Amino acid sequence: MCINAHTNTKNMKIFAILGSPNKKGSTAHLLENYLKGVRETHPEAKIQEIFLQNQNIGYCKGCQACKTGKSNRCVFKDDIYNLYQDFEEADVFVIASPIYWYDVSAQTKTFIDRLYGSDFNNMHPNKQVVLLSSYAGKTIEEAGIESAISVIKRIADFFGAKFEQKYLVGTSSKEYYDSPVKHNKTALNEAYELGKQLRLEVTK
Repeated sequence: MCINAHTNTKNMKIFAILGSPNKKGSTAHLLENYLKGVRETHPEAKIQEIFLQNQNIGYCKGCQACKTGKSNRCVFKDDIYNLYQDFEEADVFVIASPIYWYDVSAQTKTFIDRLYGSDFNNMHPNKQVVLLSSYAGKTIEEAGIESAISVIKRIADFFGAKFEQKYLVGTSSKEYYDSPVKHNKTALNEAYELGKQLRLEVTK
């Protein structure tokens, strides 16, 4: 999928989160190969990868201080606080998460909840959202992944972003239960090729 014509790779900023608790698991392999493809097409792009499992990010408390106080950002300064500006200014927001109980992982959901505390006025005007996901069901329907996709699309809409790319792969394999995707050459190559196809205009 070709998103848009890109004119200034040096200014391209990609903010990627890995929401799996397993740094070497299936979803991690998808993200690794996707970003490998991005780097091949855009070698000068700034790519920031965040492994959520290692971050101290608490739950949103629903206090609304980020929207009614003096600051336009969350007042709780845990590890997400220093990531807000990077997220806001990114051209591309890559969400890499396994599907647990028909939704993204708890780590991913907590991070997304806390994005409410970002500064909406500082948001990149043409932000793109990419979803990479692995699921244990034999089919997308069985895994219930469509509900997770629907939520991500709504979140993208909320931020005025475009949900442009997704790659989903099943991991039901008794032989490679530890990390089926790392043995799935087709999935790895397709994620890599999707990354190579990333195109967009940098306007900020």
